Amino acid sequence: MNKLNQYDIAFVELTPGSYEIDFDLTQLLFEEYDSQSQGIYGGTGAVHVLLEKGIGGMQLKFHIDAQIEVECDVCLDTFLYHVDHREELTVRFAEESDDQQGEIILLSVHEDVLNVSQFIYEYINYGLPFRRIHPKVAKGVSGCNPEMLEKISQHLVSDEETANDPRWDALRKLGEN
Repeated sequence: MNKLNQYDIAFVELTPGSYEIDFDLTQLLFEEYDSQSQGIYGGTGAVHVLLEKGIGGMQLKFHIDAQIEVECDVCLDTFLYHVDHREELTVRFAEESDDQQGEIILLSVHEDVLNVSQFIYEYINYGLPFRRIHPKVAKGVSGCNPEMLEKISQHLVSDEETANDPRWDALRKLGEN
């Protein structure tokens, strides 16, 4: 039994027309896709899908509204990041399934269920910023862990230290030319 079958859409039972489908984000989705290796520790929220089924395929419009627990790139603590992301996916029916080609996937006419968990997971990642940093809690005050910021500041190299290092002189001369 597929652990992510709660994200299945049994489209074969649907007649051509428009349908609205809602999914709840669960921790299982993040566990199945090993999200911790990417700095994502879970989340809660909702995924709304507007499905328009035609004779030769389907158009799916995803709207993800979720709080995702991510790791801060500065202090390594986790924090909640709000994702409000929209994405579209086109499904075409063919004799054989094929790998997806961008936002278009080919699905065998013999298939009767489409599992959208992978698409939801990918779209959540699209909605996250490349660099994830705690939001500021007040004007100019970082939301990062103060203890970790203190440890980082102890290991920073000051401009004075690099200015007096003769190894950098040769590189500075190259930059001036």
